[in-house]
Amino acid sequence: MRDILRVPPEERAGTSVQAVMTRLGDPIAIDAKAPLLEAMAKMASGGGRLLVMQDGKLVGFLTLTSVIRNLRVRQQLLSERIAST
Repeated sequence: MRDILRVPPEERAGTSVQAVMTRLGDPIAIDAKAPLLEAMAKMASGGGRLLVMQDGKLVGFLTLTSVIRNLRVRQQLLSERIAST
């Protein structure tokens, strides 16, 4: 939304998506095989979400919220496993 708001209102009707889009690059994209810690570091410094790429194709979307949720589930499962032994 910030990209769009940078365009003066009177120019928006004639402005293309390409002119204001954020390019796929280091700040918002990560390889699918990259370590999770690398992804978390990128998200912490760049907006909390990443496009996940594999062989030049978009294969997913990762958010800081989804990572935290996954870590909480793993922690809960580990706690249950420990409690049952």
